[in-house]
Amino acid sequence: MKRSRLRFKGGLFHPVPSIRDTPYARLAGRARTRYVPHMSTQEILLEEIKRQPEPVLLEVWHYLRFLTRQREEEAWADVLPSREVEQEILDHLDSK
Repeated sequence: MKRSRLRFKGGLFHPVPSIRDTPYARLAGRARTRYVPHMSTQEILLEEIKRQPEPVLLEVWHYLRFLTRQREEEAWADVLPSREVEQEILDHLDSK
């Protein structure tokens, strides 16, 4: 007998679909690809990206943009005022 996982939502239990029931089943079932030890991380990522379907590529692209923005914000963290300081300035301006 196959056991299915259930998710509680809106007062009811709903079955949680298995990855094997999705178009990405081949990704979950595929054995790990062996890479040559001398390949750089960039080369490994490019090889793996070439095999992915478009929805996965879109997710990866969005995540890379998020990481880039986060890194840029961290670079300015020492220069820009903290949120508390910004709020104090806004409060001060509002009181005038």
